[in-house]
Amino acid sequence: IGIGSDFDGIGAVPAGLEDVSTYPALLAELMSRGWSEAEIAKVAGENVLRAMRATEAVAADMASETPSDALVTDYPELPPVPASWTED
Repeated sequence: IGIGSDFDGIGAVPAGLEDVSTYPALLAELMSRGWSEAEIAKVAGENVLRAMRATEAVAADMASETPSDALVTDYPELPPVPASWTED
């Protein structure tokens, strides 16, 4: 898990979490509830960094692969492709 800061487009926020400036209070509350410093570090950013490193590793591994030229229509067991997807 991780904490996001995309508050755009929402009509209400939890009291005390109006913006990213309130994160220290949130993390302090989690610590008061028994979360360890290691757990707090993960939720505060280490988890997202781990996920990004894993994504970069997969991308590096795939960089040397030849892309497939298969089409969705090559797989009859899939639902039909809407006509609007194939129009030029």
